[in-house]
Amino acid sequence: MTKITRRDFLEIVKRILAATGLAALFSPVVAYFYPPTLEETPAEPVLVGKEDSIPLGESATVQYGRYPALVINTSEGLKAYSAVCTHFACIVKWNAEINQIACPCHEGYFDPL
Repeated sequence: MTKITRRDFLEIVKRILAATGLAALFSPVVAYFYPPTLEETPAEPVLVGKEDSIPLGESATVQYGRYPALVINTSEGLKAYSAVCTHFACIVKWNAEINQIACPCHEGYFDPL
C-alpha cells in the first residue's frame, strides 16, 4: 500500500477542484452547441369552445399538447399564445386592465400584437 504525503493529497484535491471549476465554467459553452430538443406539439387544431364563450377583451387558458396556451378575444378576433414565459417558464396571465400579457414571476409585460 502506497502512502500519500500531505503535499500529494493537497495536489490531488487542487487538481480535482480546478477540473470541477473548468467544467462549470465551460458547461454553458457546451450546452450552447447542444440545445435541448423541443417536444412536438399537436399539429391539428384544439377545440377551445364557442367563439362567444370568451368575452371581448377576456382570455382563457387551454391545454395544447403538454403545454398551456392563452387564448385572447381581441377586437381583431381570437389570438392564441403559449402561456409559458420564456424567461422562467412560469404561466402567464392576461391583464385585461392594461391589455397585456403579464408574467407573475418576473413582472414582465407583453403586448399581444
